[in-house]
Amino acid sequence: MPVCSPSYLSTHGQLVHAGNGEGHVLLHLTDAEQQWQDAWGSVADRKTSRAKWLEFSDYAVVLQGAMNGQGVALGWLSNVSTALLQGTLVRASDRQINTGRTHQLVAPPSRPLRPIVSDIAAWMIAEMQAELERLHPLLGPDTL
Repeated sequence: MPVCSPSYLSTHGQLVHAGNGEGHVLLHLTDAEQQWQDAWGSVADRKTSRAKWLEFSDYAVVLQGAMNGQGVALGWLSNVSTALLQGTLVRASDRQINTGRTHQLVAPPSRPLRPIVSDIAAWMIAEMQAELERLHPLLGPDTL
């Protein structure tokens, strides 16, 4: 989802995906411009967009720029959930894309799991579910 700082949103308003992006700065990861175009409509079409683009080679820097009020970044929920809950990042538009990406815990098939591994996996799953429940009021029902 597009995210930005509360101060950026207050100054620039919501990103309108059917618009031309005028007055907005789009922060993106090097070689990830296509993600903007695939998911976010005409605002991300470099041929017609009037948004300013800032490109970074490190995703952490992209998100830091968004937190610092420098523009709008694409935020994967697994990376921005804490910042959304703390209010250092907010949704920059009403769009949200389910990428289908998942996180997996993989165990080696060559040996049995120690009991602590199952305990840690259960704890991680419980923590993620609790975080999604806290995010529900901010993001809506599609996140659960």
